[in-house]
This record gives sequence, C-alpha cells and structure tokens, in this order.
Amino acid sequence: MSREHLATASDLAADAADRTSGEPAERLAAFADRLDRMSTADRDPDHGRLATVLLKLDGIAGEVDEDVAATIQEAREHVTEFRKTVEGV
Repeated sequence: MSREHLATASDLAADAADRTSGEPAERLAAFADRLDRMSTADRDPDHGRLATVLLKLDGIAGEVDEDVAATIQEAREHVTEFRKTVEGV
C-alpha cells in the first residue's frame, strides 16, 4: 500500500498541474513525473528526498488558487503517509 501513496500523490500533482498554468503548472507536472518514478523505482526514496518534495509542493501551493492548493495539500498528505513507512530519522 505504501507505494500506492506515491502513485496517488503523482496523480494529484498531475491533476493540479492541469488546473493551473505557467510556471506552477510546469513545476507540478515535473513533480508528478518525479513521484511517479519514485512509486515504481527499485528502491524507496530517502527522507531527505521526500522532505524536499514536501517543501517544494508547499511552496507551489502558495502560488495557485485555493482549489489547486487543496489538491496539492492532498498530494502532500499521501507523500507524508508514504514517508511514515521509510526507515530512519
């Protein structure tokens, strides 16, 4: 189930990208791709990489309208749930 959180976060980021424009849309699309790759990679991403994703998504959420920001927040929640399964820290 844990990898499904990353796949869901990817889908949500892609949806958010589709509902906005400009640089935020491009960045969200890039994060959707990154999260998709993480969800199918041979190894789990580490805490640092996940923390970076969370931080960057939070920054993008501040640049978009409330509805898109809510979708980004939902994506962040899925990343956080996955992060709980990663060993360390």
